[in-house]
Amino acid sequence: SKNVGSILLFFGMLCFQTFGLSFVSCISALFPVIGLVGMCFANESPLFNARHELSREMSIEENKNPVKVWISENMQRLKFPISSPTVYKPLVLITALMCLQQCSGAVYIKKFIIQILATEENGCS
Repeated sequence: SKNVGSILLFFGMLCFQTFGLSFVSCISALFPVIGLVGMCFANESPLFNARHELSREMSIEENKNPVKVWISENMQRLKFPISSPTVYKPLVLITALMCLQQCSGAVYIKKFIIQILATEENGCS
């Protein structure tokens, strides 16, 4: 996703290089702004509406505050079994790989790759 945006920005710069960097940046920033504004006007999913109506009816029948019932239902959905192997095995694996990547210096190698390759071409070791 980040790479596609970078590629589109690069092609935008190639097409509109006479207008300058600020123009292309403004045009590129326009699309996420349109998406953000569009989210404010999008309808809720039918499943969300049905669940919300059902919880509201149940809370009115039980004489409870609908907001508290809604919060408690959402908190129950957020709970997941951390002790389950299907959860902790990928979590441990991904965390270990991220730590290995950070300790290996991959970020710095990627940052200075041009300078590293330039020294190889000049014959400096």
